[in-house]
Amino acid sequence: ELPETTVASSPVACSADRVVVEAINPTDKLPSLVVCTLEGVCMPPENRPFLKPWPEAHERKIAYASSAKGVVAVQELKTKIKWALYASESVDGGKLYNLERRFGGGEGNAQDGYQLGALMNLGTRELLLISARVKGTTRRSWYLLASDDAGLSWVPP
Repeated sequence: ELPETTVASSPVACSADRVVVEAINPTDKLPSLVVCTLEGVCMPPENRPFLKPWPEAHERKIAYASSAKGVVAVQELKTKIKWALYASESVDGGKLYNLERRFGGGEGNAQDGYQLGALMNLGTRELLLISARVKGTTRRSWYLLASDDAGLSWVPP
């Protein structure tokens, strides 16, 4: 059974032995990622993968995957004038998340910044698809990054 506070509009990440869902922490009312076994036992993490969301009105997109060691998550935040991409991961089955890392961000037209496409697990490798606008055009270029260490580092495959 999933947590009562599961965010209905969020994706579900699955693996052979567990699922990951986004749920609202009842104490601080902020979103977190919860790992549940296929038997229905859910384990709230000790901390959140991402810090508090921006205080100003913004759009948020999140993608996460169940990795061989835990959970990998990427979050995109943007307003009309700024944008940022953050990554976080747990290498202990979703108990404790590493501090979020900003790996892209800027001010100006947010449509010109990186945008989150998809995040997926392929056994011992995670793949992250992001896009960026080509300057002076309306075209976007797509970039694929891979991680073989449960999201600790990302490189072109």
